[in-house]
Amino acid sequence: MPKEDNIVSLTGVRNSSLGPQVRAIVADSRAVIGQTLPVLVEGLFEQLDDAMYHLAEKSGSDALQTSYFHTMRELRKAKDAISTRFSSQVLLHFDRFWSSGGTAQRSASSGFAESGGLELVGEAQLEESLAISNIISKAENRYHRELFALNHRYSHLTGGDELTSVDNPIGPAVLSNTFQEAISVLDADVPMKLVIFKLFDRHVIAYVGGLYDELNDLLQKAGVLPKLNPMIKRNPVAPAVEKRQRVEAADSADDDGEVDQAQTRLFNSLTELLAAQRATMPSSGSPVAVRQVDQGELLAALNAVQQTVAGGQLPRSPEEVKERLGQQLGLDPAAVGVHSLGTADADTLDVISMLFDFLVEDRNLPDAMKVLLGRLQIPMLKAAILDRSFFSKRHHPARLLLNELAQAAVGWSDDGERGPDSLYGRMEAAVERITEEFDSDISLFTEVEAEFKAFYKRESHGAELVEKRVCRVNEGKEQLAQARKAVNALMRDKLMMREGVPVVVRNMLRDAWKDVMVLVYLKNGPDSAKWDATAALVDQLLWSVEPKREPQERKQLLDAIPSLLKGLREGLNEISFDQHRIARLFKELQECHVACLKANPVATLPIEQVKDDVVDEDTLIVEEPSEDIEESARQQAESLDVGTWIEFQKDGGSQRLKLSWKSRVSNNCLFVNRKGVKALELTLQELAQAFQDGSVMVLAEAGKPLMDRAMNAMLSSLKKHTGGSTSD
Repeated sequence: MPKEDNIVSLTGVRNSSLGPQVRAIVADSRAVIGQTLPVLVEGLFEQLDDAMYHLAEKSGSDALQTSYFHTMRELRKAKDAISTRFSSQVLLHFDRFWSSGGTAQRSASSGFAESGGLELVGEAQLEESLAISNIISKAENRYHRELFALNHRYSHLTGGDELTSVDNPIGPAVLSNTFQEAISVLDADVPMKLVIFKLFDRHVIAYVGGLYDELNDLLQKAGVLPKLNPMIKRNPVAPAVEKRQRVEAADSADDDGEVDQAQTRLFNSLTELLAAQRATMPSSGSPVAVRQVDQGELLAALNAVQQTVAGGQLPRSPEEVKERLGQQLGLDPAAVGVHSLGTADADTLDVISMLFDFLVEDRNLPDAMKVLLGRLQIPMLKAAILDRSFFSKRHHPARLLLNELAQAAVGWSDDGERGPDSLYGRMEAAVERITEEFDSDISLFTEVEAEFKAFYKRESHGAELVEKRVCRVNEGKEQLAQARKAVNALMRDKLMMREGVPVVVRNMLRDAWKDVMVLVYLKNGPDSAKWDATAALVDQLLWSVEPKREPQERKQLLDAIPSLLKGLREGLNEISFDQHRIARLFKELQECHVACLKANPVATLPIEQVKDDVVDEDTLIVEEPSEDIEESARQQAESLDVGTWIEFQKDGGSQRLKLSWKSRVSNNCLFVNRKGVKALELTLQELAQAFQDGSVMVLAEAGKPLMDRAMNAMLSSLKKHTGGSTSD
């Protein structure tokens, strides 16, 4: 079937009635919308989680509290689907508007007023529709100036009838109705949905004015009714959008500064070395005339090869890429390169080939991910040929996507989880979209990268929260063990200076006062006055149950008993010790004190028995260095920084884990997987042993962008093979 036309809109919509300049403006507008909406929705979901939790805490009934918690769980499960559905449907509506030449297309869910009458609408639907209508009405009133300008500019671009705010493809009606459709997948009752709509109004619609300002600015700068309704007061911008803008501003400054110059010099050095390498290659005899291929023909051939890649026929090597290109161009594969292409295209072909050679050899990437990312070789080659800044800009859209995917792949272990919503599934979807859809519009890389980055950011944020909890638990355990060790040492020292201790004192120390001291250690530390006072009470207690034979000693005991009992009671209350047991202990202690005041002997337990009862074995053991471990392996383990990714080999398989926490006391090392879940805990000695055995490998420079690592490695390799120097 013949195509309708040969013009491919930058928005992904075919429409020959709009000129190239208009389509470019529309594409820029779409990019702004596609970048802003996911950020706004992400900010909404962050607020929703907190709001539902606080509302649940304040709810007046168990049923309502259960409903809030249920909705909160459902929102967490459905947020990716809702966010994707909302953004994609808004963009779809936007595309349809322009594909129809600006014909007004009202949303199918534009309110109950279009549903055929109130009598056909259920009570639940009526409540939702009223809430949405109220949001739309307030927004249209709030942004009437911005929408007036945007409506006129869109009408001007299409040459169609004057638009209303309802017809505007990015107006409050479209946004609100689309959001209502998007959350229809949510298992929540109407009162909960009304809460969600209220927060949508507060955290999305309240900031959409900033989007309208940005779109009007874009159209004004492009010369679309530049004198129309100049805006004096700007709308507030969402905090999440402001953060994104700051990052982009920093990236832009980075692009225009010394970094780009360094990248340009690096690429020039690569091409110089490639030229030197070609000059040293043996000649095959008399030069044979080879048909020169222009860039258009080369891109057409690459498109054809890309279709085979999309069909699963992945080139296994740079030579196979040239072979397939030769078949498409009708050339001998050996002639594909500098003999048949322009110098710039030949250099680009060789450098991209070397880049994907590096990718195949990169130990930081799992094998399955290498195969997946290898499918991007042809699209990356096309992108570099179409846009020469590919090699000079760190933040070129195609480079950003490749770097983002490669970075996400570092911590992935092949555990069989490859569903659509898994990391592998999302990466595969991104790769498939590029291989299937990329023709000549570089902005597709931006769109795909933004979608994947939003997913990966959410996943990483969740992993960070889990990891922090895991580390806090480990830190808490170690602090507790450290506190118990300090208390044991103190008790041991104080008891060893006595020959015997009454049963009541043994019980007091063993069952209660040790816990008091552990709590003081954790809350106040061993250098605090509170710790000293709590330890001093142990001495005072032990002294108080020794027989007092001299009048002066008896007087001292009588004076000391009130403050002793007060200190003991305060300490026991801090650990919420059972009041009945406190009363019983104090009664038994009183009997001891009476006996001591009368200088009567008090029955005691042997000190060794008391020590065994009161003092636990140390729960915090610091390893002694093993003489069997080589110094180099020990240094590797000791110098390993928190945040470093490591691949562990075990039982014929491998697992990639990150060092998340290293104890400064016991030197225990905690490793988590990419989801932040605790996967392994090793002593420093065990880790050193693993280094010595060769069962672990540090993923060196895993945090550095793939393209940067690759280009530096390529330069070093070419220098080694040519033995020459460059202008870098």
